[in-house]
Amino acid sequence: MKLFTILLLFATQLTAQTITVKQAKKLSDEIVGCLKKNSIYSDSLNFKSIEQDFERYVDTFDTYQEVGYYYTRLLRKVGDNHSFYLSQNTVDNFSKKQKDSFGFSYKLLDAGIGYLSIPGFYSNDNNVVNDFANQIHNAIRELDSQGNIKGWVVDLRNNNGGNMWPMLLGLHPLIGDGVAGYFADNKGNTGWKTNSPSGYISIKDPYELKKPETKIAVLYSKKTISSGESTAVCFIGKPNSRSFGEPTGGYTTGNKVFPLSEGNIFVVASSYILDRNKKKYTGSITPDVVVEDTNDTNVLEQATAWLKQ
Repeated sequence: MKLFTILLLFATQLTAQTITVKQAKKLSDEIVGCLKKNSIYSDSLNFKSIEQDFERYVDTFDTYQEVGYYYTRLLRKVGDNHSFYLSQNTVDNFSKKQKDSFGFSYKLLDAGIGYLSIPGFYSNDNNVVNDFANQIHNAIRELDSQGNIKGWVVDLRNNNGGNMWPMLLGLHPLIGDGVAGYFADNKGNTGWKTNSPSGYISIKDPYELKKPETKIAVLYSKKTISSGESTAVCFIGKPNSRSFGEPTGGYTTGNKVFPLSEGNIFVVASSYILDRNKKKYTGSITPDVVVEDTNDTNVLEQATAWLKQ
């Protein structure tokens, strides 16, 4: 299930925030304002017609969620499958759920192969964000210190998105220095580096691989979406990296979070994702080696066979 679908379903289980006509108009103005300035699909939206249509139906909206979903549906019609509305209560509840369990795992496979399974991550708690990034980083340190690593597996098959920065910073020893990818918005390109992606995340004791040239196999599935795809992009173009599995889910846009009335937010697809060679992705990412059955045995066998070569 897609991350935004999960979030929206969860939101419907919460107590809805009732809304007056005046509040609905204010919320609509806020959403339209952020879409006009930031959405990469803004040229496909007829805002004059949208505002007229909203005015006709404004007194039919009973909750903040209904207004937010009204604009989400309009975005879907013009091809934006990644922007979405959320109540702050939803975000907070998801953050609390992930505080004690990341779902991250790692182990040393046979033949000296280091395995890392990187899940989706959506906490907005700075302490939790830092903890997640450092757990990934320290796992790489631990595995690399256990012996002579012959190769690495970065498993993104169950990465359903969220906050990409702790993923990238945690994986920095494998991704390497320099620009690993770009965001391309209506104003130009912005590169990102995995050793300094954000001021609120820091690695306590940065680690460098014993053998930076060691091969890396990256695993995809159709459940790899959003920040999972951004993480995948960081390995594209690396000479020692190859990807295996299914084409990804196709949520390859950079999203920004914009605050709205009553603590709610609208997450807007505000840029496209480019790899380190500035190739733009506007849909699914196809792996180097397509494996239709992405169960552990099949895709891991093909990935590890390449690592052992």
